[in-house]
Amino acid sequence: MLTTDLGCGISDKMTCQYAYGLYRQCYNKQESEFNLDVFCDRFSFLQKNKLKNHGLTSLMDIQMTNNYKKTELHIIDRKIAKQAIDCQSTICGYTDPLAPLEQIYNSVSLIEADLSTNVMNQQQCGMCWAFGTVAALENAMMHNKSNIPLFWQQQQINLSQLFVGVNTYGSNDYCDGGNFFYAINYIAEHAQTVELQTNFEYTMANIAYYQPKFDIKQPIPPKIAQNNYFLPFQQFQEGSGVESPLIGLHLSNYVSFNTSTIQRIKSYLSRGIAVVGGMYVSLNEYKFATYTGGLLEAECNVYNSDHQVVIVGYGKYKGTDVWMFKNSHGTEWGAKGYFYIPIGSNSFCSEHVASVIIPLGLESDQIYSNIGDQTRGEWWQMDKDSNILVNNTGLFSGVIVNYTILIICGIAVVAIVMIIAVVLMCRKQYHKKGQIKELKQQRQIMQ
Repeated sequence: MLTTDLGCGISDKMTCQYAYGLYRQCYNKQESEFNLDVFCDRFSFLQKNKLKNHGLTSLMDIQMTNNYKKTELHIIDRKIAKQAIDCQSTICGYTDPLAPLEQIYNSVSLIEADLSTNVMNQQQCGMCWAFGTVAALENAMMHNKSNIPLFWQQQQINLSQLFVGVNTYGSNDYCDGGNFFYAINYIAEHAQTVELQTNFEYTMANIAYYQPKFDIKQPIPPKIAQNNYFLPFQQFQEGSGVESPLIGLHLSNYVSFNTSTIQRIKSYLSRGIAVVGGMYVSLNEYKFATYTGGLLEAECNVYNSDHQVVIVGYGKYKGTDVWMFKNSHGTEWGAKGYFYIPIGSNSFCSEHVASVIIPLGLESDQIYSNIGDQTRGEWWQMDKDSNILVNNTGLFSGVIVNYTILIICGIAVVAIVMIIAVVLMCRKQYHKKGQIKELKQQRQIMQ
């Protein structure tokens, strides 16, 4: 059997102990007995399964279910909130105030449009919810800098996940998980500002330092000057009068994205607005941990969710219509930290949750004008495109074409079968009449 090169000088024929030594050098990892066991488990998976788009990544020795043990993002049925505190036990959100755009870009990448910051690494801390929240906040601030205070216009937008993590309470629990739904509502009600990454840097040392200080009675004060405090989103009133910045596009335990949802998500991305979602990593942790780019696929039989991610684009990847997701496990995982899910596949249960916040000053009827260069020459990027506008059908073009072809073929087959049946029937009738005539002639002769 041929040897498979997994990178870093590691082949699938090596012992996991020897491979782990090379892996630690390649990824600058510390030696750990527990991490060795995790690595060997994943290494065995790669040895037994020669899967496309899977190999060595920075997550090979990380036991993610430990991070996600309390991070379930399971959807709670919506109820009317009577006061803001209710938004920590139910989903407070406003019905989408914007109609879907009739025309959208053929494809969108918020990275190319400079509307998304670099992928960061949450490390061995279940704070994916804070990364998803910060991604939405950063996107709102980058959307139109003329709508934000001068201090923030002069900054390179890079907000602190740690500041959000240590100051957001309610149903959020620092490294033990949380959810964008609850976090953004808590921030709207209690926080005064976002903060800079440089003031509260996300490192394991700082995570350990602030963990004992995670106390609702003693929130950690911002370090920026008070006159620069700022929150970048609009708020809307529910029927009960409770204000919320959360716009729920799709929140369901049972039904994945339909055509209407796809229209709305693509509309927001064409407006330059990131869409916060979720996925179920524990569905197939081996596939997730070893994903090296391309299509990430695992069938969602029963919905669950344990990881917050952000939709930052859509388009085609090697001809397949995909969502482009931003993850929070660094750039040495996946497609430079991103991953692609075929639209409509609900892979890893990733098409059950979609919500947004609306930036201050957004004009509802406009697509984002500077969507960026779509030449996309790098291996990890979506297929090249040309910024053309297309009708927003919701369904992706491949499905429309395929269904059209199937329908036409089906009609043609039915028509051909009917024609053949009619011809055969006519021939049968003709032969029958001929036989009757011949029989009469024979009788006349006999008479």
